[in-house]
Amino acid sequence: MSDQTDTPQETLRAATIENAMHQSWATVLGTVVKPEEVRALIRYSSGRIANVTPGDRVGRGTVVAIEDGVVVLTLNGETRKLRVGGV
Repeated sequence: MSDQTDTPQETLRAATIENAMHQSWATVLGTVVKPEEVRALIRYSSGRIANVTPGDRVGRGTVVAIEDGVVVLTLNGETRKLRVGGV
């Protein structure tokens, strides 16, 4: 049995088209949440894509958790959530 899920076609298209996603400084492209592995793909407004795990820096924030479709950051003492597709 596969642990992979299908990426929605809208997300696949938007991930490769300039300015197609929400105009945020960073957008979550996808998350992997398994007992042995938790990570997320983040696309920065510059177009750069990063693979992040809890404890990594994202901009001026720090990844504190990764959930299904959500990256939780602390930034300037506040908790922020970045969601898949910038929604």
